Amino acid sequence: MNTEERLAISKAVTVTLELCGTTWSEAAVKAVNLKLQQYSAAAVLSALTRCQTELAGRLSLAAIVERIEEASADGWPGPNEAWASVGDRGEAD
Repeated sequence: MNTEERLAISKAVTVTLELCGTTWSEAAVKAVNLKLQQYSAAAVLSALTRCQTELAGRLSLAAIVERIEEASADGWPGPNEAWASVGDRGEAD
């Protein structure tokens, strides 16, 4: 991950924290940014975007990583994403 990508992720983490009503210490933000460097920038940014729209509560590192791993697992949507695509139809449909 290059410097530009790390900066974009850092800004996205800050925005996501604000949108989720979460406050982290400076040390926590640095630790999360460091942890996220092991993933591709595109995967991290996508996961953060999902967190912004999906989380009803506070942001956690686990929520970000869960979305990164869901997206990279096998190409299939995760359970929540799959059920969301069903819409108003029931399970029998």
